[in-house]
Amino acid sequence: MEVKGDKTETNSRALKKKTMKTNKQNKKEKMNGLQSQSEQLGTETASNADQTNGKPKAKPYVNYKERDANRQLPTDRVLELLRSKMPEQYGLAEIVGKWVWVTFGEIPSDKIRAGLSQIGFHWNNARKCWQHPCGHGPHAAHRTARNTAATFPQIFNRVSGPYNPRRL
Repeated sequence: MEVKGDKTETNSRALKKKTMKTNKQNKKEKMNGLQSQSEQLGTETASNADQTNGKPKAKPYVNYKERDANRQLPTDRVLELLRSKMPEQYGLAEIVGKWVWVTFGEIPSDKIRAGLSQIGFHWNNARKCWQHPCGHGPHAAHRTARNTAATFPQIFNRVSGPYNPRRL
C-alpha cells in the first residue's frame, strides 16, 4: 500500500535523471554563448582587474585615524580644509543645516573620492552626494547621549535579565 505523496525509489531516480544535464547539453549552451552564473561572475572580476598586469587596481590610501578626527571638525574648519586641499570641490560644496554636502554631476575619480573621504566626507547613496557631519553626525550624538543620559544600575541585569518596565 502506497501513501499519497510518497514516491518510490525508482520514480525519484527517473525524475533526477531527467533533470540532470548531460555534457552534450552543456557544450551546446557554451556554443550558443550562454554561460552559467559562476562563469558570468568570473568574467566580471576579470573586467575589474587592471589590464596591464591582471591584478585589481589599488585604491588610494586613506588615513582613517585622521579621517575620524576630521569628522569632528566644525563647519568653518571643514570648508577651510576643503578649500586648501580640494579647491575645485570647494566650489561644489553647499551647507545644509550643520552638514556640508558636495554633489557631482558624474562619478568623480578614485583620487577625488579618496580625498573627500580623507577630509571626513562619506557617500550618502539615498541623496547621491558626499556629506560631512561637521561633528554633528548620528554617531557623535549617540556617544554623547549615552555618556550623559542616566542609565539603570546593573542590578536589573543580574536579578531579572534586561530591564523591562512592564515587569516592575
